[in-house]
Amino acid sequence: VTPAMAEDLINISLGSGGLKVTKGDSKFQMGGRAQFDFVNYSEDAGVDESDDGTDVRRARLYVKGNVGSDWKYKVQYDFAGDGEMKDMYIKYTGSEAGNIWIGQSSPAMFLDSYTSSKWTTFIERGVVNNFAAYREQGVGFQRAGDGYSFYTSVTGDNMNDDDEGDDSATYAARLTLSPLHEVGNVLHFGVTAAYEDLNELETHYYARPGTKVDGGNKLIYSSVSSADSRSSYGVELAMVSGLFSAQAEHVVVEVDGHQVDDEEYTASYGQMSFFLTGESRSYYVDGGIFDAPTSMKNSWEVAARYEEMDLSESTHEDAGELEISTLGVNFYPNKNIRFALNIINSKATYNDNSEEEVKLVQLRSQLVF
Repeated sequence: VTPAMAEDLINISLGSGGLKVTKGDSKFQMGGRAQFDFVNYSEDAGVDESDDGTDVRRARLYVKGNVGSDWKYKVQYDFAGDGEMKDMYIKYTGSEAGNIWIGQSSPAMFLDSYTSSKWTTFIERGVVNNFAAYREQGVGFQRAGDGYSFYTSVTGDNMNDDDEGDDSATYAARLTLSPLHEVGNVLHFGVTAAYEDLNELETHYYARPGTKVDGGNKLIYSSVSSADSRSSYGVELAMVSGLFSAQAEHVVVEVDGHQVDDEEYTASYGQMSFFLTGESRSYYVDGGIFDAPTSMKNSWEVAARYEEMDLSESTHEDAGELEISTLGVNFYPNKNIRFALNIINSKATYNDNSEEEVKLVQLRSQLVF
């Protein structure tokens, strides 16, 4: 086959990564994920109006690829719930300085938040994720080298938001360093800084008891009726040593109230995991995130996590502190299927010294294609 003829050949493949079509420098890929959750509250769970139940947590389809050698794109829609657009952007990769994307994507914030929900160790991300900005429209710049990654973004409204012209904006940056990033041996450090210009909008934070099956169940809550801005600062540390991995993050959020008092909140977690069948967590140095396990063939993983969130500076009636302990088991029969079991105990201590404790078991079945 001559080079000219090779450029005209179309290659079609269907595997664990979905449908792929390539022709010369151009590529098209289609795939998705489906996550089905079930939760069972203990008889003494202590949660009002919370019932055992099921939920289609995510039902996403995406198309992505590249047009020529310098342009990439991604469109991702989630059919769960009322349905919403997740990602829609184009990315220019032809500059030695770094990559630039324009459209809607995730801002540059936090290790657990930026890691795909397909490969987070636990069913739900930790409480730190409650401080992460949502996917928004804007522009981002990404650069990576040997042992580091840098990502900064300026974003505004989410394209699914019906509110017009709230004029809010998020400026975020995340830097990661990985002096060791071999298979089975990883050392990771990271910092995040973000500033959100809120223009007197109401702002609030909350935390659930480790599940979103009962979407209305929020244990602690904060609210500022009118805020000029909020600033977020996060530090992250992670490591992998063979079968064992650990990671931790701490985030501080400062809310600048408009003609009301300023408030400060914090969230932290620490977690560890161990593969019983010889695998390791894989690490993607260019993004400073964790990816799929190194092997997924009847693979077993056990994990534990402890979290704290402090919203006690708020004057909201449900303000207070939250502690969550989670034990987890993951089973990966193959690259496409995952089953996860989490045993969760949450305890909220409110500003009036009252307490509420929630105990539950959650199961997830996941399909990735």
